[in-house]
Amino acid sequence: MVYVDDLLLIGDLESVHSMKKELNIRFEMSDLGPLSHFLRIVVTRGENGLHQSHEQYAEEILRRFQFSSSHPCSTPLSPGTKLRKESGAVLSQHDATVYRSIIGSMMYLMLATRPDLSDAVGAVSQFSSAPSVDYLAALHHILRYIRGSAHLQLHLTRGSAFEVTPKATPLTQPHDPKILWDTEIAGYSDCDLAGCLDLRHTTGAYIFLGGQLPVSWSSKKQATMALSSTEAEYMAVTQATKEAIWLRFLISEILDRQYKNLPSITIFADNQGCIALAHNPEYHAGTKHIDIEHHFVREKV
Repeated sequence: MVYVDDLLLIGDLESVHSMKKELNIRFEMSDLGPLSHFLRIVVTRGENGLHQSHEQYAEEILRRFQFSSSHPCSTPLSPGTKLRKESGAVLSQHDATVYRSIIGSMMYLMLATRPDLSDAVGAVSQFSSAPSVDYLAALHHILRYIRGSAHLQLHLTRGSAFEVTPKATPLTQPHDPKILWDTEIAGYSDCDLAGCLDLRHTTGAYIFLGGQLPVSWSSKKQATMALSSTEAEYMAVTQATKEAIWLRFLISEILDRQYKNLPSITIFADNQGCIALAHNPEYHAGTKHIDIEHHFVREKV
């Protein structure tokens, strides 16, 4: 993994040492040893796996925006919170700049280690161009939630997520260094029909688990209008399907195996109409208006 001048090497020790040697021949580099920090993420090792923590970064956010001593909240947003355009007095230019700075700081926390922030941060970021006092109150609520949950970590346990083990099969003999993926990856897709009170667009979300551990997630407002819960769920599954394809390509690169030889990824949805639509290749008069982008789910099924 490469981000500007930070590199993270993953593999067996022999391959890692070989790669370090090749890189040092071509570039002036510093070897920091086993992973402990990467892009503000603190990684600790234990007998039961790895812990990925963003606690220090979360505390930096709280100090920067003077919420280190705030009263913590137990939820990212208050239950039943519905934000809409032109709600409350518009913030001054200075306060609007601070508003956008807070969201920008939260974004990395949400994307890297905190899937629980995805929906809330996505909701308040929709009003960045002209935020109001109501949006700022919701944003402060998220900061107070971070205050009470900064200690939360992603725990990657041994023997459950991303375990790869040698297998003796007709294709891979015991002495063959090739390894097979041995962990089931599953995705879960959902949405809130017409949750946006202004344009009545739907927010779709997905999360992928390796074993029982979150490895990829997203919460995003859909670009097109859904006319039914079936359509809304179908469009949410589209985004989840794209992510499933990307994850399989990533795994195929890590294991140096052909994409087609990897096991399929199952995506779970909770709408029977959506599931039937994904499996049925026949023409439906009631769904012919759905964009071809979303019908590619059928092909992938």
